[in-house]
Amino acid sequence: MSEVVMADAQFTNARILRPYSGFDAPSGTGSYNGKPPTTPIMFSEGGRALDQLAGTSGYASTLLSGLAVPFGARVQLWLPVITTTSGSPYEWSFYWRMRNVFDFRQHGIPFHYPKQVEGAPATLNAPPAGFAVDDGPRVIIPAANHVVVYNQGEPPDFPSPSVGVNKAKQERVAAFPGSFALPLLPNGKFGTFQQGVFDPGAFPLPPLSTAFAYAPMFDVFDMQATGDELLVGLTRQDTMPSTPWNFAPPLPTGADFLVSVLFGTGSGKGIPDLGVYVMLGSAP
Repeated sequence: MSEVVMADAQFTNARILRPYSGFDAPSGTGSYNGKPPTTPIMFSEGGRALDQLAGTSGYASTLLSGLAVPFGARVQLWLPVITTTSGSPYEWSFYWRMRNVFDFRQHGIPFHYPKQVEGAPATLNAPPAGFAVDDGPRVIIPAANHVVVYNQGEPPDFPSPSVGVNKAKQERVAAFPGSFALPLLPNGKFGTFQQGVFDPGAFPLPPLSTAFAYAPMFDVFDMQATGDELLVGLTRQDTMPSTPWNFAPPLPTGADFLVSVLFGTGSGKGIPDLGVYVMLGSAP
């Protein structure tokens, strides 16, 4: 007996993460233009910059939005393959947060931090430039970098102690573009791997080509959830550390124009279905 399955019960449908509207504005409040490329552009569901409780009692008005994930679940991310206009890749970084008992009792948010008492207060009533005036009590919401652990070589028995040391380093993922060559069909035309994600006529611009819209636009990255919430950021790789974010058309500058085209207003219109795709499932 057969049965039609409309969705894989082991995985959720894709959640689409995008930056907030206006991140690529030429100038003004909230624009990344001119900021260091190490300042991460955060991707969140619906492009919502702030946590749903930001600014309420016990919560900073600047608390970033995170994607709720079941702790220990399998997390699969489809990361857009995106480069600078000169072909250098960007880096994706991942962060985890734990929510607390107060979150759960007051708002039904899943938690793994076992306390609801107030933590360290915020006392920035005269903050440095760039920080909000945000004085007051705070519930505890710790955050962590996603790391990869390297095992060092075996130490000598003498004179050093026989102790092996693992070193944890923040893990970032650079999605490198593959070949944009497309296969042929019997009629001599090019076949398409995907459709509807990006308009092939929007901008045939080096280092990409028209084939960019038809070729696979994503690299798949798989990991295990180690928090109650996942946050995803995009930075430019260190090959261009002194060049600030610049989303202008690439002549004569505009290293980051492609980021604006795909996730902002550089294409002349928004592309709401393009972003980081996140699927959640059972642990492997």
